[in-house]
Parts: sequence; C-alpha cells; structure tokens
Amino acid sequence: MDVSTREINTYQTSLIYDMQVEIWLSGSGPADITSQIEALKTAMLVPRLDAGIEYSTDGVNWFSTSHFMYASGCLVGPQARVISLPSGPLQYATEQYVQIQIQAEYNNAAESVANLTLTESVEIIGEGGAKNILRPRHNTVSELQERRAYTDVTVVQSGSISGRTSYPSLPAFLIATAGARDVDVTRDKKHKRQIGTANFEFIRDYSFTYSLNAHPGTVNPGGL
Repeated sequence: MDVSTREINTYQTSLIYDMQVEIWLSGSGPADITSQIEALKTAMLVPRLDAGIEYSTDGVNWFSTSHFMYASGCLVGPQARVISLPSGPLQYATEQYVQIQIQAEYNNAAESVANLTLTESVEIIGEGGAKNILRPRHNTVSELQERRAYTDVTVVQSGSISGRTSYPSLPAFLIATAGARDVDVTRDKKHKRQIGTANFEFIRDYSFTYSLNAHPGTVNPGGL
C-alpha cells in the first residue's frame, strides 16, 4: 500500500491510496482458469466499490485490514487501475498469478485551509500628468502644446482565487477612494476543477477597474 498526497499550492488537500493486490487462481485446466480470469476482470471493472483484503476467524464475520479501501467517503474510486497476469510454470495448467492495482482518493481532514490559491495583478494606466499634443506649423517643426494640466488614471485590479470546498469571497478592493470603482465593468466569473464528480477547486476570476483623477502611488497586489 502506497499513500501519497495531492497538493495544490503546497496544501495537502487529499490522500491518494495505491494498493497492489496479488491473487492466486487455481483450477482444473485452461478453460476453468480462463473462466475465472474473465469473471475477475468483469468484477474489477465495476467502479466505486469497497476493495481490498479482509479476514475472518469464523467464516461469518469479516474484518478489514490496512489493505482495504471503502467507497464511502471516497472522492475518486476505489477502482482498478492495472490488472496484470504474469507468467509462471503452471500458467493456465492448474493456476494463474494475478496482480491488481487499485486506487482511491480521500479528503484530507487534517488540512484546514479554506482558500488554496490567489493570483492577483495591478495595472496602472496613465500618470496623471499634463496632456501634451504636437501642433503642426507651416514650414517648421510642430509645436508641443499643453492641452490639459492633468489627466485621468485608470487602475485595473484582476486575478483568480480558488477555494477548497466552496467559492471564496472576492478579495478586498485595493483602491478605497469613494466612487472611483467603475461598477459597470466589474467582472466576476466562477468555475470548478473536477475529477469525476468530485470537486477539487472552486475558482473565482475577477476584475475591478478604478478611475482616478491622480496617480494613486504604490498599489501592490494582495495575497492569501
């Protein structure tokens, strides 16, 4: 049994179990062995069933071992990934050796973080200084002429934030100037990353645009 973690931005969100099961099939001859193998292959193709090694002391009550995977509470699986039939000296005569790799993935309850990733950028468009133009003149170079002493500045705050079990709240607005945010161009887009029917990330893309009458100075992107 091998146990590994699925990591998103170094956060260990789930546990992946890989189990190697070895089985000896015995029969009366090639036809019997073939029938058993085909039945085993058909059974192993059924996904999301309890799988592994159990034991019984009385033939009635069964107990699971550490090499057992429950379908209940499983994010993905259990399901057979590889079924191999290695050769042997009595292959298809009276016995057949079978190897089955089974994989399942479970939520890591020990990981308590809610927001997994945040990628944010800030773009400042304009400087807020004077607006100058070149005014053409006859038979000489154009004249640089100031049209406005001040110009407007646009700030775009955009990014993507992902949650582990639900869509996270939008990050804080980086510009607090009253009325500066252009609410009509705010973007808020949601999508999921799934494996099968299991949700692994709830992703929210966003964009805020601010219109200012002067340069805001240093505005740094936020983080988790």
